[in-house]
Amino acid sequence: MDKKLVSFFIVLLIITSTVVAQANNIKVNHEKMNYALIISVAPSINKALTETYKNSSKGVPKWGGSDTEILEIVELIDVRGSYDVTVKVYPYYGISIKKGEEEIKIRLESSGQKVISNKHIQDI
Repeated sequence: MDKKLVSFFIVLLIITSTVVAQANNIKVNHEKMNYALIISVAPSINKALTETYKNSSKGVPKWGGSDTEILEIVELIDVRGSYDVTVKVYPYYGISIKKGEEEIKIRLESSGQKVISNKHIQDI
């Protein structure tokens, strides 16, 4: 009886470890997908920041993909395969102690991407 109980707990431990490892892998893949999407819309983010900061004496600020948040992804019903992606970007100058805040909506289509709106929330 004791051998069966020990065997049961060993099998349970193996199954639990496998499920936890798979759950952690899903999280990593989700983070990678988010980062890949952010990097894929980088040209539009750069365009929006260039427009917002065109009159700045410091020029166009930098921004980091790891600091950028995906706020919303909306599939456009009337245009199959097209999406509006809204991101929050925190531009900065220098060592990024003080950050600005931008909310940028980008339309992704098979023909390319374009900035739909750029909401300047906070100056750097």
